[in-house]
Amino acid sequence: MKKCKKCGIEKDYGEFYKKKNSKDGRENKCKECKKEDSYRHIKICPVCKKEFKTSKIKQEHCSKSCRGINDTKKIEIKCSVCKTKIMKTPKEIERSKNHYCSNDCRSVGVKLNQSGRNNPNFKNKTLIVKCKNCSKDFVILECNLKNINGKYKKNLYCSNKCKALHQKIILRNNKNPNFRNSKKVILCSYCSKSYKKRIDKITANNYCSNECKALHQKVLLTGTNNPNYLHGLSEKIRNERRMIDGYSHWREQVFMRDSYKCQICNGDRTLNAHHLNGYNWFIEGRTDIRNGVTLCVDCHNKFHNIYGRGNNTKEQFEEYINNIKNNIIL
Repeated sequence: MKKCKKCGIEKDYGEFYKKKNSKDGRENKCKECKKEDSYRHIKICPVCKKEFKTSKIKQEHCSKSCRGINDTKKIEIKCSVCKTKIMKTPKEIERSKNHYCSNDCRSVGVKLNQSGRNNPNFKNKTLIVKCKNCSKDFVILECNLKNINGKYKKNLYCSNKCKALHQKIILRNNKNPNFRNSKKVILCSYCSKSYKKRIDKITANNYCSNECKALHQKVLLTGTNNPNYLHGLSEKIRNERRMIDGYSHWREQVFMRDSYKCQICNGDRTLNAHHLNGYNWFIEGRTDIRNGVTLCVDCHNKFHNIYGRGNNTKEQFEEYINNIKNNIIL
């Protein structure tokens, strides 16, 4: 049981709202007293003239019935044409500016309001002008003589055909916004062959074909000019990582010569280019095709597991193949 702070009556805990911060986890006031406090705004109903309490500031009526009566209650106003008194609800007054007592007054009011330029069917003055293409006289409305900016149009046409024909003459060559610049004879940067190219697409390096572009870029983008070149590495590290000129080209040539197949098991997956004479000691043959052979990863690892990595020779590889043929190594 708990005592209400306002009414002073002891009640069960279920008749008090929950509150986390309090000691017993309940409000000091009971639910009924809490509701009475929420209805703190005292107002007078405009229909029944009674006082009522509410928790909403914008509420004007004591009930829905009084609100419905007030919405349907009509107010006395005057007709916009003949000034006779008519009755309208507040919502009807808000909908439009002009109010009429009959259809006759409505038709008169519409004519007065939509006279002149206010009328959507108002027709402007017509003028006789000459077509810019065929110089033929034709009739045009005064409102169509101006652009969107309010300036007068320079060129007027009697039909769309005349407009299209005249614009072909106006938008010729450099006057056309979609005109493509003329071509110029230049030399290819790789094969020095003469060919025609648009003036707006001429750059420092120009090529007659994609083949010439690829071959020339192989020359330009090598060594330090390559965007993937790592600066700041010593020559020793570059040799250890096999970052030397022509190494990738040597690897591709070895694969092409062996038709992309392992020379031991004829496998075609995860291939490696193996140096017959070791990469670390046979410096002259690092990029020599005769010093390379195509092997798969398994065969390559088996060879190095037997003979070690580094200081390998061509004789070791020949011995390895002979052992495989004689079923000595499986």
